[in-house]
Formats: sequence, structure tokens, C-alpha cells
Amino acid sequence: MLSQVVLASVENRKWDRPPGFSATSISSCPYATYIAYKRLNPYPRRLPTIELLLEDGLWQERQVVFQLERAGFEMDFVLDRQAIVEIGLSRITGHPDGIIKLKNHWDMLEVKSMSMDRFTLFKQKGISSFPGIKCQVQVYMHSGFMRKLNIEGCWVYVKHKDSCRPFDTYEEYDPNFIGPIVEVTDRIILDGYEPEKIRCNLCPTCRNSLFCWEEIILDASKVKIISLPEASERWKVGKVYKSMGTEMMEESKDTFKKELGSLDLMYVDDLKVSRIIQHRVDFNTDKFGELFGFDKLPQVMVEKPVEQIRISLVGEK
Repeated sequence: MLSQVVLASVENRKWDRPPGFSATSISSCPYATYIAYKRLNPYPRRLPTIELLLEDGLWQERQVVFQLERAGFEMDFVLDRQAIVEIGLSRITGHPDGIIKLKNHWDMLEVKSMSMDRFTLFKQKGISSFPGIKCQVQVYMHSGFMRKLNIEGCWVYVKHKDSCRPFDTYEEYDPNFIGPIVEVTDRIILDGYEPEKIRCNLCPTCRNSLFCWEEIILDASKVKIISLPEASERWKVGKVYKSMGTEMMEESKDTFKKELGSLDLMYVDDLKVSRIIQHRVDFNTDKFGELFGFDKLPQVMVEKPVEQIRISLVGEK
């Protein structure tokens, strides 16, 4: 009931930034930019859930700006004072998150909030694993507004949504990278240019790959196809034995448990059945918050990547 009313209230709301093709729609893949322009110009009304997602991004951005200011950083053109920049001859508009001053030098600031998977990937591999973000900040830095300010780099500040842990990296302005991308974008908008479809490293994660190729694109650099018939057969036979064995052991355990009743020890033929009570210590986040404050919780959380190997039959979910 409440959620339905919230969605209904958002649906007809007037937003300061209407939907449409903007700087964030530009991709390093020319055909992806072409598809975005055709779909977003004109663009139908956004779904209410998308509006809520954008609103959440603005709130996350406000929190980061507040924390940076509290830490002593000087910033400008942030939040409600954001600059509207224009890119290329087609004057594509965009709204950079702001600029930040470090050691008497101004750099651009871009704020992103991420889930755990994306946050971890960003920490491990940096902006190179996020070509969309890289293109976005380069596009902003290529604008006439940022060129007049002599902005030569951007601090990309990412925040994990759940734990509020921050991480940042520095991206230098690269005109040789972004210049040709903006030129192609101008041709698409001003001249009606339709670039050729090309397969590139963006295809595996691009939302338009099915539209382009009518098939799911995999990153072949991380896929290996070999034949190990003996090992494969051992695994399949072992899986059958394991399933049957687990089921048989659980059935016997239920029978033994009933016979054990309230006793602590029982001998069954050549088996020893004993009751074991383990006392485990658990970390209670609610109790920690009550004693020390929930703002201290992120300081004691440690990220620990766990590598696993999952084996399944081809076609098995």
C-alpha cells in the first residue's frame, strides 16, 4: 500500500533534469552512442523506479560532499551549485559533481555509490574495469567549462552503499582518448551518421549487445574450453555418490536422534552416537551499535574476498 502510493507520487513529478541524451549517454563504442541517441531523443517518461534510483544517487552524493567538507576539503560547483557543461559542437549538456582543491590545485570530482561487488571490483582493478565511468569523467573534463578552469584530472570517489566505506582513484585528462569519441558523437547528432557495429571489449557488459548481435557476448579472454574426460567422469560419479551418501546418512541420523532422546551417549552396533553442544561466539551488530555507536561499525568491518570454484553440468542452473 505505502510503496504503491510512493511510486504513484513519483510518476507525475517534475524533475529538474528531464530525461534525454546527455553527456552520460556517450560511450567509447560509437554504435552504443548511436543507439543511445536514437532511444533517448526523444525519450519517453522514465519509470518511477528509475526516478527513485536517481534520487537515491543524489542523496548519496550529498552525504559524500558533506563528509569531504567535514574533512576539510574545499569544493565548488557541488550539489545545488553544479555547473552545466557543454561538450562538442553539438553542445551536449552534462552536470559534473563538482571540483575539489588539493594542494592549491583544482581537480574535478565525480562521486559514485556502489554495491559490494562493484565496490570490490573498483578497489581491485580501478577505473579500467568501468569503461562507462572512465568515458563519463573524460567527457566532462573535455568540456569548455573544465578546459577554462585548466582541470587536468578527476578524483573518482566511490562509496560502498551498505558499509559507507570510501575509496578513490585519480584519472588524468586524456584528450587523445576522448577527443575522437566526442567527434564521432557530433557526427551522429549533427550529420545523422550511423557507425558500423563492431565487437569490442565493451560487448560482454553492454546492455545493447543483444540488440546489436542477437546473442549474448562472452569475454573470451576469461573462458577456456578443454577436454579432461577422466576428471569430468570422476566428478560426475562422485556427485552421484555424494548425493546418495548424504541422503542415507541423514536418514540414519534422524533414526539415531529419536533413539538417543535425552541421553548424551549411545552405542549402536559398531557406531558411537553422542550429543555435542557447541558454544559459538557471534558478532551482534545491534549490540555493538548500542554500546559504541553505529557510526563506528564501518571501522571494524574488514572486507575478505573468498575465492571459490563452482562445478556444474553444462546447462544446469
